[in-house]
Amino acid sequence: MSEIIKIKSDNGHIYDAYVAEPKQKALGSIIVVQEIFGVTEHLKRVTESYADLGYLAICPSFFDRISPGIELSYSEFSKGREIVERITDEMVISDINAASEFLEGVGKIGVVGFCWGGAMVFLAAARCKIDCGVSYYGTRIINYSPNMKPKVPVQYHYGKVDASFPLDAVDKVICSC
Repeated sequence: MSEIIKIKSDNGHIYDAYVAEPKQKALGSIIVVQEIFGVTEHLKRVTESYADLGYLAICPSFFDRISPGIELSYSEFSKGREIVERITDEMVISDINAASEFLEGVGKIGVVGFCWGGAMVFLAAARCKIDCGVSYYGTRIINYSPNMKPKVPVQYHYGKVDASFPLDAVDKVICSC
């Protein structure tokens, strides 16, 4: 079963979150962090796939702070970037912690994110109440890693041949963690 629910952050902000429940008792829980396109149909399917594997999964809509209900197409990269630039680290931390509180008592909490969300996984691993993280193409981690260290295990995934984030940049991220 999946649905959109409302979550309240510690600063009073209320945002939408897409939740997918497993058919059996949950093995644990997963927070799926959006890309810079919002909570897209693709991320809803990712969230549902974790539920199919037995996890209670939630995909918070961080964009609700700037533009509630927005879902961008993959061609609207620059608009997504504009929204992301208006979202502070404190907003992300508050929203991930609120999602974490929603999942409390449902086993360990993992966070997975893609692109911008991959960097937010690193931020969550350093400053939120989670148990582990998995970052896919978290290129912005390089902005955090010199000054911040994750407190929980994090797994990083990057492309070997990626012109937008070359291997020497990946090495800087990995070596600083």
